[in-house]
Amino acid sequence: MSGPYYYIPAAAMGVAFASRFPAFWRGWRDPLVRSICLVILLSATTFTLAAPPTIAAVNRSTGIPNLSGPLVYSLIMAFSAACLDLVLNWRGGPLAVVRKNARRWMTGYAVVIVALNAFFVLGDAPVERLRDLDTYYATTPFIREMITLYLLGASTSAIVMSVLCWRWALGTVSRIRCGAR
Repeated sequence: MSGPYYYIPAAAMGVAFASRFPAFWRGWRDPLVRSICLVILLSATTFTLAAPPTIAAVNRSTGIPNLSGPLVYSLIMAFSAACLDLVLNWRGGPLAVVRKNARRWMTGYAVVIVALNAFFVLGDAPVERLRDLDTYYATTPFIREMITLYLLGASTSAIVMSVLCWRWALGTVSRIRCGAR
């Protein structure tokens, strides 16, 4: 996939963020508004930085081959944490419980982001890979751990969000049925 396949969704997310920005500015204390804006902003940033032309530019400007790998992986982990935060705030519940759970997920993903970058620093990835970093370096010490940790973090987020949404949907259906009687 080339640049436009990444830049077009990034631009769409940028427009969405711009349209939400006034609400964010007025209601920045509302956790749900903050979560929505953060998810939109992180998705736009991730699409932009994951585009092969941007990857090449970041690697070239820093002089570090494949630096974009952990950068994009870190953004995806931040996006995963923001999505979990959004689902937790969207579902609602006692504010203290929602905040506590959100902080746990944010802290967990912050640790994952630090570990991803530590593995990259410890590893050796001298050949620049714009599109296939994960498969090219799948057997390289420390880089394989970075890739595995990224995949575990993304999978965990997807599974947890699916479970949370499923439970929320079941609870909503049961409340509707009870109210219909």
